[in-house]
Amino acid sequence: FPNNCFGFLYNQVTNQCVPTSELSPYLTPPTVNEGSFYFQDVCNAYPYFKQRTAGYNTLTLSWFSNPLNYSEAGKSCACLNARLFVANETNRLLIYQAESFGITSAWLGLDDIISENTFIWADGQPLDSYMRPQIFNLLIPDIGTSSKDCVARNSFDNFFSETDCSEKLAYICEKWMCEIIN
Repeated sequence: FPNNCFGFLYNQVTNQCVPTSELSPYLTPPTVNEGSFYFQDVCNAYPYFKQRTAGYNTLTLSWFSNPLNYSEAGKSCACLNARLFVANETNRLLIYQAESFGITSAWLGLDDIISENTFIWADGQPLDSYMRPQIFNLLIPDIGTSSKDCVARNSFDNFFSETDCSEKLAYICEKWMCEIIN
C-alpha cells in the first residue's frame, strides 16, 4: 500500500487498523464488525475518475453503468465526494454528451423536485434561460407531471427530458476542483 493507501478501517473492539486503497460504488461497504472507515480525501483515491476538457473547462468525471434511481445515483456520487454531473455551460454540456454518446439514457444532475418547472442543478444553482433550450431541445418540459421531476438524457437524440425519478439509469459523477496526478 505505500503508493496507494488513502484510508484505513479502525476496529474499536480490537483496536486494529487495516489500510485501504480506494473507494468504489461497485464494492460492498465495510460492515460494522470490520470497523469505521477513515479516508484521506485526495483525488488519486478515486481510480474511476478521469479528466476531460472542452474549451476552458477541465472536469474530473466518472461514468457508472450500474443503473440506479436518481436519488441513489446522487448518493453514490456523494459517497465518492462528487455530485451528479452539472451541465450548466455549453462546454460542460459538450463534455457530458461526448461521455454519454451511444449509451442508453443517463441521469443529469438537474431536477425540479422542490418546485415544478423550477430546475435546480446538483450544485444548487438554477437552470438559466441560456442553457434551458440546449438541455430541452426547445421542447417544453413535462409541466405538471409530478412523477417526472428528474432530468435524463434521451438515448435516441442526445437531448434531455424529464423522467420519473424512480427509473434506474446510468449516471456520470463529477468531482469539482480535482487534479489527477499520474
